[in-house]
Amino acid sequence: MKVRYEIISPFHGIITHVLSSPSSYIYEGESVYLIKTEKTLVEIKADLSGSIVSLHVKQGEVVAPGKVLATIEEDFLSVNAGSD
Repeated sequence: MKVRYEIISPFHGIITHVLSSPSSYIYEGESVYLIKTEKTLVEIKADLSGSIVSLHVKQGEVVAPGKVLATIEEDFLSVNAGSD
């Protein structure tokens, strides 16, 4: 079973760097975007491991809280398979 989830922007800001590409595999905690807010540069990280299905924003785009940045997909069986 495939599980999809979205990476959502928590901030207003400008995408300064896209750190991954479609179809690449990312791990939980890995940075996907850098967003420049009014005060700082913030890393946006993946909450779960999986393959990037799509990146919805590009470098230079302005984002607001709630904006979908990326869609990630993981095979549910591999997530729960364990390493016994």
